[in-house]
Amino acid sequence: MAEYKKEMAAFEGPRAAFVKEEELKKAHAHAEEAALAIFTSIATMGSPSNISASRLLLEQKLAAEYKLYTQMNSLRNPFRDFEAYFLPIVVALVAWILSVFIDQLCSSDFCEYTEKTLVNVYMFIFFSGILLTWRHFAGAYQHLKQVLPGLLEVAMKSKTD
Repeated sequence: MAEYKKEMAAFEGPRAAFVKEEELKKAHAHAEEAALAIFTSIATMGSPSNISASRLLLEQKLAAEYKLYTQMNSLRNPFRDFEAYFLPIVVALVAWILSVFIDQLCSSDFCEYTEKTLVNVYMFIFFSGILLTWRHFAGAYQHLKQVLPGLLEVAMKSKTD
């Protein structure tokens, strides 16, 4: 377990950066292989059933650690939920540009109503975006409050191992 944590140390802590899922899987596979190789080289005494039970327990612990690493990594993703913001921003931008052109080129009642409608569209999107961003950060804060005790527990266990 200590070898696994040593190998995965680059993906842990507040200074760790987001990495692609494939890179994290590769690092996990390499670290898991190294940890299991060390276990196999050390676990030579005892009954085969005890050795296999200990190996299974180690594999379960490694899987739990990997799950924590993937959760921490996903929280660092700078483009997390980007698609929820991209389309509304494009629609608001198009509505704003059209409203400016209509305001400059046309002065009939229909054009004024159209312009006001487009202004309402991009203002609605703007304020909805503010609300969604606030909810996102509030949700991330709540998630962090739930995950933090587990992370601290794992950190404390790793110091004692």
